[in-house]
Amino acid sequence: MSSYEEELRRQQQFLRKAEMLISQANREIIGPLIPDITEARVINFARAVAHLRGRYLQAAFNITNVADGHAPSDAEITNLRKYRDIYEEAKKAYEELTHAIERGYIHISDEE
Repeated sequence: MSSYEEELRRQQQFLRKAEMLISQANREIIGPLIPDITEARVINFARAVAHLRGRYLQAAFNITNVADGHAPSDAEITNLRKYRDIYEEAKKAYEELTHAIERGYIHISDEE
């Protein structure tokens, strides 16, 4: 085996071990912080994100209804930005939750 191949093998082995240790750390740290997840809790979370998306889109359409083709006011844009930020933050949290579930960091409850 060439020195290049040996070094490549060592790097791959290092990365596999690091990934395993990182995954273990995530389970140890995140698992206790999040109660057992049920299907109902995940669906409720997703519904909450949908409500926030709806509120954001509603604010956007309200600007166009009020503006009658004119530029929205600074206050309207500030309000729209607030709703977008809230929605995007909740959406990102939901994505992180599903990632944590996929990786096995959070226990899935058998109870419904």
